[in-house]
Amino acid sequence: MRATHLTRRSLLASSFATVLARTAPAATVYPKLLGAQLYTVRNILPKDPAGVLKAMARIGYKEVEGSPEFLAQHGKLITDAGMTMPCAMVNLPALAGDKAEATIAGAHKLGLKSLGLSYLNEKERGDIPASLAAMNRAAELAAKAGMNFYYHNHCFEFAGAPGERVWDRILKECSPKVMLECDIFWLTIGGQDPAAIITQLGKRVLSLHLKDVDKGTKVYFQEREVPRTAFKECGNGTIDFKKVLAASKKAGVRYFFVEQDTTPGDPLDSIRQSYQYLRKLS
Repeated sequence: MRATHLTRRSLLASSFATVLARTAPAATVYPKLLGAQLYTVRNILPKDPAGVLKAMARIGYKEVEGSPEFLAQHGKLITDAGMTMPCAMVNLPALAGDKAEATIAGAHKLGLKSLGLSYLNEKERGDIPASLAAMNRAAELAAKAGMNFYYHNHCFEFAGAPGERVWDRILKECSPKVMLECDIFWLTIGGQDPAAIITQLGKRVLSLHLKDVDKGTKVYFQEREVPRTAFKECGNGTIDFKKVLAASKKAGVRYFFVEQDTTPGDPLDSIRQSYQYLRKLS
């Protein structure tokens, strides 16, 4: 997801993190709290940010993943709703050249624990060396500020021959300081096994995006080609969440964000379904 103010790519940067109830038993598969992405509620959030945040909190969400801009503007509303925003996302221009230092410094000043790159657009995919170099520099700056830097995958990274894919280049050419936010929907759409990827990457996986894939959905390598009906609430599709979350526990994943790029109706209803399903797994 790309970060663009209150649009799919920016609300990615404006997204909520869901939390598993504090009363969950110690033997839960969740090593940390669940979270939710604000991109899911992008169409209703601008109209009533306080009301939407409180509605999400009533469902059980206690964290948000959003943009630094959203946190700067609505930090008090997040706090008043009983939630926090430990992670936020930006797009690549915010990390280019001289802007990188200011972006990292601003994120640190806001109290963010982690800053992520939400997406690479078509132009940025055409110059992978430059994009990876920007990611490496951002990770170094973030580490100096006591923060984590992470990259969020989609499905385009898995196009091509193994060893030459963008995904392979990220793993080979980026510093280990570039952590990963594994979106299990997009991993699945790209023909990958999310649990296997998480197991392979181990502690390099900082966070997950949790959403389900409709039965019968084929493999895609271009996000724009994926039908809207492919996006399902957790538990309403084909992903084995028990397997994914068990792998995440072993890997030490820190953050779990529920997200649904498109919903059949009220997005709050969708994230409520996902929350209730995931709570049952504990």
